[in-house]
Amino acid sequence: MKALLDFLVLILFFGIYYITKDIFMATAVAIVGGVVQVIICWIKYKKLHGMQMLNLLIILVFGGLTLILHDENWIKWKPTVLYWTFATVLCGGLLVKRNFLQRLFGQEIQLPTLIWNRLTSAWILFFIFLGILNLWVAFTFDIDQWVTFKVFGATGLIVMFIILQGIYLYQYFPKDEVNGRK
Repeated sequence: MKALLDFLVLILFFGIYYITKDIFMATAVAIVGGVVQVIICWIKYKKLHGMQMLNLLIILVFGGLTLILHDENWIKWKPTVLYWTFATVLCGGLLVKRNFLQRLFGQEIQLPTLIWNRLTSAWILFFIFLGILNLWVAFTFDIDQWVTFKVFGATGLIVMFIILQGIYLYQYFPKDEVNGRK
């Protein structure tokens, strides 16, 4: 349900932009959608995750600046700031020996600490790369191409990266789990 709500905000942003070609209207819808998403999650689950709050904060700040200053460049920075914040948090976790991916997924996936650290390092590098790529697309191409990249390109890259990590992790799964037995 939470993932669906995340995609719903993205789909609303793209849909409004695609229909109106108005980045400011699409940004306003994304802000409202982000607030509604957090409210729904709070009502349904009685708790919010840090990533949800971070995403809301960043859309409020960068989306708000986009609308107040009537400058589309602010919303173009939003994904990069989000990706680089994720990279910074993950890196900080490694530095203080608190692997956040392991804390988040360690109950479902049993892996050696070294592998968790490799996965986290890969995500750090990936988020840095995505942030740079977003800036390159945002400030090299027109707004239509950036919106398409933000919705489909970045999302597609994230899905591909998750699949590649699943393939990498496959070798560490117990053979009984791989064969469908526990």
